[in-house]
Amino acid sequence: MWTSIPMYYDELGVKSDASLEEIHKAYRRSLGELHPNMQAQNPADSFEENERIRRIIEAYQVLSDPVDRPRYDNELAQISNRNSLAFETELNKPRTATKICLPLWQRASLFMGILWLGANR
Repeated sequence: MWTSIPMYYDELGVKSDASLEEIHKAYRRSLGELHPNMQAQNPADSFEENERIRRIIEAYQVLSDPVDRPRYDNELAQISNRNSLAFETELNKPRTATKICLPLWQRASLFMGILWLGANR
């Protein structure tokens, strides 16, 4: 059970304990890289580049807001705890032998092959 949440810190390339000034610098740097005048070739008209710009702006809006950022951090921590708990639960399950489910004709031919091998020893 993995829950998806936007990874705003990764989008801006900052750590989760980054200051507001660091977030602002990362935001300006990220948008500067995608600015049409800073690109050597195509201007930012592709769908992927526009989506990345949208994600960067959204990340900056959440991380620079003094109310939204703690809310986002709390939600991120809760999801992380839930996911790690689910992962640990999966690891701690007792391992059982895997049942091989073959169609009847394959089981019969496998059985006959075993009999044939045993008879030819």
